[in-house]
Amino acid sequence: MFESVYNALKENGIEYIVTVPSKEVKDLLFELSFKKEIKMIFPQREDEALAIILGLELANKKTLGIFQDSFLGNSQIMLGVILQSSDIPLRIWLGSRKGKFLKENPLHGYITERSSFFLQHDTLWINSIEIEQEIKDIQGESLKLIKKSLETKRNERKFLFWEVI
Repeated sequence: MFESVYNALKENGIEYIVTVPSKEVKDLLFELSFKKEIKMIFPQREDEALAIILGLELANKKTLGIFQDSFLGNSQIMLGVILQSSDIPLRIWLGSRKGKFLKENPLHGYITERSSFFLQHDTLWINSIEIEQEIKDIQGESLKLIKKSLETKRNERKFLFWEVI
């Protein structure tokens, strides 16, 4: 299950997943927890997770952050400072229920719509995919976007919104 996602992570050299789990990505995280090649770290809060991601990236360890949409609200100051003052690459997947991301919490929608305010130049890639609740693997255009979200160089920040329908 989720073999295509796991293969995309391995192909792109992802060594660590840092996550504050949510129900939108629980099945994916459960499956990935059995893959010993990718280490998983479960901090208590999103801002703590972001600090861990930055430390791992500074140590040249490719890392993926997987969070619920509250990540933006709970780490906005730290995220803004990082986006303005560093060239550390970020790969972040944010899970949300379909159609709820901008409506469920107005603050998150406000921050997301104005995320470019934090940028010195165009280094932010934002895209979204829709995942069916009971899906066990991902193919097609969604898999292409997953792979693209993992391909980062210095000074690239990629956010993939994982909407569960």
